[in-house]
Amino acid sequence: NKYIGDAVMAIFGSPVTYPDHARRAIAASLAMVRAAEEFRGWMVERFPDRGLPVFGIGIGLHTGDAVMGNIGSVKRLEYTAIGDTVNAASRLEGVTKDLQCVLVASAQTVKAAGPGVITGKMETVKVKGRDEPIEVYEILGLEPETGGVSSAIMRA
Repeated sequence: NKYIGDAVMAIFGSPVTYPDHARRAIAASLAMVRAAEEFRGWMVERFPDRGLPVFGIGIGLHTGDAVMGNIGSVKRLEYTAIGDTVNAASRLEGVTKDLQCVLVASAQTVKAAGPGVITGKMETVKVKGRDEPIEVYEILGLEPETGGVSSAIMRA
């Protein structure tokens, strides 16, 4: 949907809805994790003596309602999403550093994705801007599709 500084926000479930939005968000995120790992290896191989920091990413996924549509003014109108779901996804991306995970998803996203989500660590975290804590899971993989219905927002 948009670039925000060094981040990307992707929306799954709008403007076209699919019954497996959360699963698609997880699958896309896992593909990004694999690509980042390959790029990290390429960087080490290509620039071994430069003392560059290790390349890494963090991805946060959250599922829920959001205000979607063309937002802005006549001079600058863009299709986007706003609301608590978007903010929570952004905060979960930040949680990846604290949990030392590359990819985390809220319990809502894991549930919406249906069976076959392979998880690791589970934590209940308090994030800025939210009174209620969020139960999050480290996402390690995805078994072949077995179903699931929802929409999700990803922030990486």
